[in-house]
Amino acid sequence: MHHIINIRGTSGSGKSTLVRRLMEAHGPVTPLGSPKVQGYQCGPGLRVVGRYTTACGGCDGIKTQDEICARVREYAQHGHVVFEGLLASGLHSRYRDLAREMGGFTFAFLNTPLDVCLARVVRRRFAKGNFEPLDPSQTVAKHKVVQRVARYLEHDGFPVVWLPWPDPLPVLEAVLSSPLGTVRGCPPQVDVEPAAEVGEEAMAGSI
Repeated sequence: MHHIINIRGTSGSGKSTLVRRLMEAHGPVTPLGSPKVQGYQCGPGLRVVGRYTTACGGCDGIKTQDEICARVREYAQHGHVVFEGLLASGLHSRYRDLAREMGGFTFAFLNTPLDVCLARVVRRRFAKGNFEPLDPSQTVAKHKVVQRVARYLEHDGFPVVWLPWPDPLPVLEAVLSSPLGTVRGCPPQVDVEPAAEVGEEAMAGSI
């Protein structure tokens, strides 16, 4: 059976970075779609949904969830499929239904500590010239939603794997190469609420 892996996490958790590493490991990488890239063929047996031409790639550049689902269905005819996106990370019923329809789904959640996620968001803002303190409330709220959806999907009976921080790639590779539902990740993080604002001090020690 081909695997369909939906990588999930809040802003700054490392979704796009992880997929780029996976693509490099399974190369050569061939863009799919013309003139606009819609995904990638990585070696003979893996397809990735979305574009990775900017720092934050993936499915968030695709207009609708319908289109994401359509590409997953199409790509699954050719081998394993991996996709990720911030918006999709917080959705439950839409991808529960797709998983029931298609089979072969694993929901892989990044276990990146919340303070690391926030520090990465700050670093992105700095890179764009935005030096205002970050209000972490949106990232914190998304983080809670992602964790809640993970519990829902596990209750629904789907394989849910928490990918360990700081190196999630080996476990992700194990999911791709093992029978469905046999790989165990790590326990999810229990995070402490951050300060009301996150600024330059969050950069110290961030990874």
